[in-house]
This record gives sequence, structure tokens and C-alpha cells, in this order.
Amino acid sequence: MGQEKFIRLVGVDELLKTMPSPGEGEKHAVELILKAVGESLKDAAKTLKKAMNEDQTSKPLVEYLKMVVKHFPEGNRPFVDDTHRTQFKAVVEIEHNTMPDATLGRPGVPQGDILGIGWRWLFAGLVIELKFKVDIFDADGNLKTTEEAEKAIRQIMKSARSLLMTHHSCHVYVIAVFRGKMTRIFRFDRGGFIATQAFDWLREQEAFVTFLYRLYNSNPGGMLGDDDTVFIPLPDVKEKIFKRVKKCYPKMSKEDATHNSLCMKVVLFDEAAGADRESHSKVVNCFTFGPPLSVVDSLFGRATHVYTVILENDLDDIDNPPEVRALKDSWRQAIRRPELDFYDAIEYHCLNAEPPVDMKGMARCRGSVDLFESKKSQNNWDPKLHRTLPGKHKGFKRHHMRTLLTPVGTPLKDFISTKDLVHALLSVVKHLELAYEAGVLHRDVSEGNVLLLQSFATKGFLLDWDYAEFTPRGLKVFHKAFPARQKKSDKYEQIGKSLKDVTGTPPFMAIEILKAAMTTELKHDLHHDLESVFWLLIWIILRHTDHGHPSGALACVDLFAGSAKDKVDWVFFPPAMKAKTGPLFQLAEDLRKQVLAQYASRALDIEGYPPQNLTPDKFRAAFKKCLDAPWTSDDEQRAIPYGSRKEQHSPQGVAKPL
Repeated sequence: MGQEKFIRLVGVDELLKTMPSPGEGEKHAVELILKAVGESLKDAAKTLKKAMNEDQTSKPLVEYLKMVVKHFPEGNRPFVDDTHRTQFKAVVEIEHNTMPDATLGRPGVPQGDILGIGWRWLFAGLVIELKFKVDIFDADGNLKTTEEAEKAIRQIMKSARSLLMTHHSCHVYVIAVFRGKMTRIFRFDRGGFIATQAFDWLREQEAFVTFLYRLYNSNPGGMLGDDDTVFIPLPDVKEKIFKRVKKCYPKMSKEDATHNSLCMKVVLFDEAAGADRESHSKVVNCFTFGPPLSVVDSLFGRATHVYTVILENDLDDIDNPPEVRALKDSWRQAIRRPELDFYDAIEYHCLNAEPPVDMKGMARCRGSVDLFESKKSQNNWDPKLHRTLPGKHKGFKRHHMRTLLTPVGTPLKDFISTKDLVHALLSVVKHLELAYEAGVLHRDVSEGNVLLLQSFATKGFLLDWDYAEFTPRGLKVFHKAFPARQKKSDKYEQIGKSLKDVTGTPPFMAIEILKAAMTTELKHDLHHDLESVFWLLIWIILRHTDHGHPSGALACVDLFAGSAKDKVDWVFFPPAMKAKTGPLFQLAEDLRKQVLAQYASRALDIEGYPPQNLTPDKFRAAFKKCLDAPWTSDDEQRAIPYGSRKEQHSPQGVAKPL
């Protein structure tokens, strides 16, 4: 991952050019600091000459940094600490804690708060990793591949991810110091990272101090790279949020509802404007409450977070329950079409069908904004913050997106009964078929993209159309329905090429797509999405039901952590499930036979007998047969939390898309 996402080495002066100056007083402020820390610099140089290990290089650097930040304005001044023996709790529960060698806190966070409660990523603003001997770059400016170097870059990347996730930042910085004084500054965003060429912080202290000054003083009360569209609500606002939330979620406590609440800017559409609703829209504040509905914890990529929110305008209407929406925050590849286009194409198709299609229970877009490109950024946010650095090729560049959606769902893995699960997946099959009729292919049917309706648990819905694409027919219809957007189409990948891209989340990808990634190009089609529904069903069965597979809880890992061959074996030579019966397992068997027929017909390749691709009609028939069958109380199991079985040894977590 480090090799793939590394962009380039830059001079420290080039890095500083990417960091806006806090104002005309910067030069004078830096000069005063350099004069004030002269003796501290001399002491550090003397100590470092005798240093023999990382511990001995830490103290002089920390003492020097304390002297530097002492001269920052009080509200922007961080606490500096040697933390190489201090445990920072991992931001992802299943991972190990970390111990950054030195840490500078967030601006204005009192030393007493940090030492009283203990260091945590919430308090950290900048971390420094010390490597006495190891530099992770070779003489040609490439990342080294030695075991020590790879371990070091993983540690640096883990710190960057912790900062990005905890503070909802657009980009963050991490410093690495090796051989006591040779320094590299890393800048990470969701597209990749750059690093400075090595410089001696003792000799080039003006650049070093300027970097620190800009990092902590360009954004009053915050740090450079902070998201300027995200704020923490004040206590009185949190009280209002809680009172409104109680109208919809009476059992939710104030702590659960508002402890991690955020205020986030988004654009709300005027639904009365019809197809022109995007032009008739406004910037609004919304407030998150409760735990996130979904979090993708990778350092690079879309970094999708989905929250439950209410709008600021709803806070003062104490008589009526607020309208609850889902807010999706993500970083979209700039070469990919905004998912708003796909939501609008599907809605246009449903409204204009004969007869019109009832969209109740389907995911619908209520507002969307590209925070980099939107004309509404004026006086609301700095658009430059919301685009990643240009990478090695155009596919690296990402734009920060926010999308308001209805309805609000709950994770598929939390189904109340297996019969509800079947209902939900049948809804997904119907939504895939409707989308295909509208000329849209989803291309990423996965556990994280299928939710249960909170208001009606026996139906589910499909969301997250980031990886979707139009069929050639669908694009023509879309351009006719939304002519104002046609001129933007040239910016996106050509459909013929895009449909051949290998996209999706590997455990749920069709066998043919997985094989195509290694051999030849293959156009994605509806039968591939239907096959993903089958693999999603198997995934849920192996993780959340009493399935009776011989491998127990390891069955899921055995099947989905391997290659396409493992899936082929499952389809052609299904495992014995200890004579498991019941409608759910019969459904899995019926769908397996349909997948088998599809690939068996390809394997035979008999002239005059075309491949029997999966079809929505046959899939729906299998689901209907399942739901019409007699269900006993033993058949309708509640979801078993993954990892709760004693034999569980495999890693938890949600599979991540490519």
C-alpha cells in the first residue's frame, strides 16, 4: 500500500508552498522564535552528538519543540510530550494500541487535561516517529522494501490514519526523524502521500519552525488540514439535539445521542423543483447523532462515513418529530461520475414508467455537494481543502463529497430473523432490476451497501452508487432527461472502459469478474450484480447463523479470503452443512444451482447453447419459493454476532471495496 500510494519526494520549501501563511506577521514571528530558542538549539546539538539510540534522541527534540511552541499565541499553543512509552488506544477496536515517540497536542488543549485523562488520539495534533538508523527511502528517492523500512512506513501510516479518522481532517502531517536529526515531513490525504527530502532540523531550523508555525497558526483554534465544514456543537445545541432525537428514538440516552455529535455542512435540494432541484438548493447545517451507521477505516480511498442526522432547521420545531436522514461523507475519485447522477436516473425512470413505480423504501438522494467544485463554497468553505493532491495519474485525485439520503437503515448483519434477511435481499434484487431498466449497473453489492429499513425490518434497500456506471442506453436517456449535465460527461471515464474496470468488494464479486482481473477485460453486467447477492447471502449465513459448516466460524475466512477458485469449488462442490435444512438454506442451495448453471454452460461452450446468465426473474422466483415455504421458530433465527463463537479466530471487520 505504501508503494502504491506514495506520490513523490518534495523539497521542504515546496511543501511550505502548499501550506498557506497565517499572515504578514509570520516572518517576524518566526524570527523572534529563532532568536528565543538559540540556546535550546545548541543544547540539543550537543546532546545529539552523543546519542546512541532513539531514547537519547527524543529528549533534546522534545525540549526544543517545547521552546518553539512556547512563543505561539496561547489559543494555538500545543502541549509537547515524549510519548514513546505511552499507549494510545487504537481508533479501530480490533487493532493494537500504538506508542508515538513524540506528540504535539491539538491547539489550546490544556496540559492538565491531557495528563489527567491520559493521551488519546483526540488530543493529538502531530506525531513524530524516531528511527535511529532507518530511513525508509533509498538514494533514488524510492521507498525501501526492507523489513525494517516497511515496518517504519506502516507505523507512520497508522498514525496518519488515526489523526485523519479522529479529527475528520482533510489532510494531516506526520514527522519522521532518523539518525537523530535528519528529518522528513509527510503529508497524507485520502489520495496518497508526499514526503520531504531529508533535511537536518538543527541546520534548517527556519524551515522547520515555519512548518510548525503554519501548521498551528493558519487556522485559529484549529490546525491546517482541519475540515472547515465540520464543527462540534455547543452544549446548549447538544441539549436541543437530544430533545429532538427523543421524539424518534425514545430509548436513546443523551450520552449515546450527543457525545460524538458533529455539525456538518451539506447542500439540501428543493424537491419541488423536480429535475432542476440541484439548481434550486441551499447550504444547510445538519447534526449527527448516535453511533455512525457505517465507517470505512482505511487510510486511503473513499473513507466513507455514514451518519444519522437531523437538520438545524428542525431543532426548534418541538411539536413534531424531526425528519431523520442519512448523511454520507466520502472522497470520490474525480474521474468517476457523481452518484447523484445514478440516483436521479433511477428516480426519473421510476416516475416516468407506465405505470409509475412506487419508490417507497428505495434509497433516494435529498441533497449532494462536491465540496471542491461547488459554486456554493463562496464564504462557506475553502474548496482547495476538499481535493487531494494530484497523484501519479489522474485516478489518484479525489474530491470530498457529502450526500443526504433517505430512508435511514440499520446494518444487514443486525437482522431480527432470517426471514427478514430474505425479504431484504429480495428487495435488493428488485432494486437492481429497476436500476438496470433505468440503464444503471450498481457494481458493488456488498454487506455495507445493503441496509434494513429501520421502520420496516422485513425490507432492505441498496445504496452507495459510487462505483455504479451507466449502460450506453442508460447514458443516452440520462442526457436527454438532464441536458445541463451532459457537458460534464467528458470529464469522466468513457463508459466502454469504465464497465471493464474491476470494481467492487472482493468477497462479493462474481467469479467471472475476479478471474477477469487476472486475465482479460470483461464488461460488467446485471448477472454479475445478481451473483453478488448470492455471495452476500452466503457471507451472512457463514458469519451470522448457526450454519453447521465443518470449519465452523472459520468457514467464512476459508471461502472469502482466498481466490476465485475457492468460490468455484463452493459452487461446483458444495460443502456438507451437517444436514442443515429450512427455507434459508434451501434458498442458498437454489441460488447456488443457478450460479452453477451459469458457469457450467460457459465451461461446456457448446455451439448453439449460449451461457445461461442469471436473471432477475429466476432469482425472484427462488426468493418467493423461500418466503412461501413453511417457516418454523427454529428456522427464523436472530443474527448471531460475528466473533461470538468460541471457535472464532479470524479477523473481524467489514470487507473493503477495491
